[in-house]
Amino acid sequence: MRRGVWKQCTIASKNNENLKIEIREIEIGLVVANSGQLADVPMNYRKITAENLHALEKSLKDCPELLAMRPLITIEHNGKFVALSGNHRLRAAANIGMETVPCIVLPPDTPAKKQREYAAKDNLEYAETVPELLAMWNVEELQEWNVHVDIEVPDVEIVVKPPKEKAKKQYQCPKCGFKWNG
Repeated sequence: MRRGVWKQCTIASKNNENLKIEIREIEIGLVVANSGQLADVPMNYRKITAENLHALEKSLKDCPELLAMRPLITIEHNGKFVALSGNHRLRAAANIGMETVPCIVLPPDTPAKKQREYAAKDNLEYAETVPELLAMWNVEELQEWNVHVDIEVPDVEIVVKPPKEKAKKQYQCPKCGFKWNG
């Protein structure tokens, strides 16, 4: 992966305030989990089981580019970068020996309330699984990828029907009565 600053951007917020962020690749030893070291930003309220951590490690080994597609959200503090979100990805990346991790770096003047909001909202799971839609997925493939689905997949038969043919118009000769389809 490329090192250093990948991109600097300005994002307009809801209140038309501009948020200037950097997207950078940072040495993993410089990124630390949020353990409550930031004023008014409590530590991460979610935990990960050993089994799920192992699955996340496997996921990062198998497909490390996913981490670049969903970087950690960090803020610089005392010479380190505190992960406001992505604490479990950080831990998994360290466990498998990754040297760097992609991070969104917030500006140092980001208010604590905004930091808490980003951390909390990034940890939400908005969607729920729809069993009938899940039935269309290859369950063995999902298991291979360590994708955990917390519901049972129903036995649903997916039937794809061919499009109906247009009814052919029937014609009849008025003189002899012969019938044919047109």
